[in-house]
Amino acid sequence: MAKTRIGDIKMRVGARVRALREAEGLSQEQLAQAAGLSRPYVGALERGEQGAGLEVLERLGRALRVSPARLLDDEVPEAPPRGRAEKLGRQVAALARSATPAQIELFGRLARTFFGRRA
Repeated sequence: MAKTRIGDIKMRVGARVRALREAEGLSQEQLAQAAGLSRPYVGALERGEQGAGLEVLERLGRALRVSPARLLDDEVPEAPPRGRAEKLGRQVAALARSATPAQIELFGRLARTFFGRRA
């Protein structure tokens, strides 16, 4: 019975780590590097195959910009918009650096149409 309970905790923590990682737009490799862990360990943790001690929770929390307690919450967190918005902003900026003035103008018009306001 205790093994099942520990397994459930591992699965819940793994799901939260994955949700937060994806919300930040990070790959497993990027998260592993930021937290000083191996990519296979992060993958096993996300699948609930591996547990995480306090030091690992602290490292993951720092890398994901959340408190370690957030990794232990009962609810799987919703993806915070900041990670997706920041990633999209970086992608747009990278594309804009190589765009022509006409392409930038077109993108601006599309963005204003899509968002329904002046950008």
